[in-house]
Amino acid sequence: MTHLNLFVLPRDTIKALFSVPGLVRKFDYRPSLRSQYLAQLHTRRDGLSSTSPPSAPVPAPLDKAPQRAHGSLRLTLGSGITSQYKSSFNTLGFRLALHDSQNPPDGEAELSQLQFLDTRLRYDPGQRSFTLDRLTFAELVALNPLTGYEHVLSWRARGFGVRLHDAACPDCFAHWARTFRSAPPSPPKNEHLALFVMADSYVAFSPRLDGIGARFVRAGVGPSPVYARAFRARSLRSSPDLVVPARRAHLRSAYDIRATLRGELAKDVALGFEGAAQPLSVEGLLASYLYF
Repeated sequence: MTHLNLFVLPRDTIKALFSVPGLVRKFDYRPSLRSQYLAQLHTRRDGLSSTSPPSAPVPAPLDKAPQRAHGSLRLTLGSGITSQYKSSFNTLGFRLALHDSQNPPDGEAELSQLQFLDTRLRYDPGQRSFTLDRLTFAELVALNPLTGYEHVLSWRARGFGVRLHDAACPDCFAHWARTFRSAPPSPPKNEHLALFVMADSYVAFSPRLDGIGARFVRAGVGPSPVYARAFRARSLRSSPDLVVPARRAHLRSAYDIRATLRGELAKDVALGFEGAAQPLSVEGLLASYLYF
């Protein structure tokens, strides 16, 4: 009898089957049409065939098998420092599902991201405050490298909330909706490194927010996010984020820059550093991530 979480996703059932010794004796790999197409392109590019082959072999990506994926749920524990109050703080986070670009990549698509209900709570002993620091309701990301034979646009959609630290909102929680769609630059013959630079737009709103025309809404555009991924260097994950709001009478601009460097210690354990900068605050956080 295998253990399942309270919330069970489709891949969790597959992992449960493989957790029982001898239950799964054989499985077959059926490549998608896109995988077959890419295999034919690589065959012609490598000079193995001068005409389109009827069937190019597609090796099974065993490292992407769903039973090798990290746990669907995640618990985050961390401690950090902030320049705004010149104090330390502790964080406790829980994510219901599923995967982000900084997670261990086994069993996951390299350049996709799907998150639901990622919550981060924060306690500042110096301020004696317990606050909601971050909440992602849902986030979907699909990054597509620009190559000589594929010109698929990348896109991102995210509904979330984050605590702001600027002159118009010194320490308040605002709800956000963000989206981008762009064609990313990427070296077509380099599978080890990809760089994605996006054009981003957003809308933020909060009853406490001093926004456009002294109202509770803020809007803006900016380059966001920038993803740099070393596909086979699994110790590196980074994701800076920059936003610039529209001009207003009291606050001409603001920014939110975030970066993450994360390395996996084991299949379901990772250690990372997170940095964040806003006009009134520069923060650093050392955190551990437990997947289950």
